[in-house]
Amino acid sequence: MLGPFPPFLLFLQLLNAPMPVPEGTPIGDIHIVVEDIFDTSDPKEDRRLFRLADRLHRRTRPRVIASQLLFKTGDPYSQRLVDESERLLRTHRYLHDATIEPLTVDPESADLEVRVRDVWTLNLGAGLGRRGGATSTHFQLQDTNFLGLGKALTFERRSNVDRTSSLFRYDDPAILGSRFTLGLDYSSNSDGSLRKLDAGRPFYALDTRWAASFAGLQDDRVETHYALGEKSNRFRQQQDFFSLQGGLSSGIERGWVRRWTAGFTYERDRFTREPGAVGPEQLPVDRTLSYPWIGLEWIQDDYRIERDLDQIHRTEDLHLGGQLHALLGYSTSALGGDDDRLIFEARASRGFQLTDRKLLL
Repeated sequence: MLGPFPPFLLFLQLLNAPMPVPEGTPIGDIHIVVEDIFDTSDPKEDRRLFRLADRLHRRTRPRVIASQLLFKTGDPYSQRLVDESERLLRTHRYLHDATIEPLTVDPESADLEVRVRDVWTLNLGAGLGRRGGATSTHFQLQDTNFLGLGKALTFERRSNVDRTSSLFRYDDPAILGSRFTLGLDYSSNSDGSLRKLDAGRPFYALDTRWAASFAGLQDDRVETHYALGEKSNRFRQQQDFFSLQGGLSSGIERGWVRRWTAGFTYERDRFTREPGAVGPEQLPVDRTLSYPWIGLEWIQDDYRIERDLDQIHRTEDLHLGGQLHALLGYSTSALGGDDDRLIFEARASRGFQLTDRKLLL
């Protein structure tokens, strides 16, 4: 007895052809395949240097891939969630491509294969230059997939006519395999320092129901103005910023997603004269914004898969659906602002398929 299972699926399976999976079929085993950077079974890529790169490279760990999928074993199959999971995987710089296809399909379950291909993620850069009588140097060590964990580490040292800086950056898109993210920046500069923190749980998928995040920044630096290649004046700028926000959504409905967000933002910019330096006749005006705000966003679920659009030999996901974002806030002296100000921002986009061309607005 085959029951509701269409007989032609068995025929396709015998032919080893791609098998459609009926919506709602329970998902069985999920097999994750992480391919090397180079496919040495291809004579064009079977080179000594390419084989060495594959041996030195630490492949992405399967659990990192599994934690990003929008489905798990036992869930009902949804082609929309499979397509969106592919898109989520392809957003990561350490993956060249990602596909999810059925391995076996029967009346009881569908086994899926998640296949991704790594890219080289360890970057070492250095530079030396001289222009206008000043020498600049640059050194960077970066791994955007540290130990195959999907985390990014960056160490950078820069020296130019304005400042010498040492930067450390850490980005974690999935803390302990969760949907929470963390970003840390610290820079020690000859004229000040920078500290930055971003943490939270974003709207990671179209059907995500809630989000929350916090961002903070402290930046202290000397700004230099030039006239005909010569320093004309210098002054110090100190910036303090933090933002706390949350959002709710009813999920995807009839191909659209609506998200409400609200939060509080504080931003202060102060300008002072730098001792021992020639300053401008008039400093920029200090400004403090302190405001609650509310935002609304609509997103249409309409994506196209493209290749060689902006990147060579890469699969890209182009959003052609409508998108609208609007935010309204009010900064007042009662909350610490230096004046009463209305804060407003808005943006919209839409794409159209015109036979063999696309129009993006």
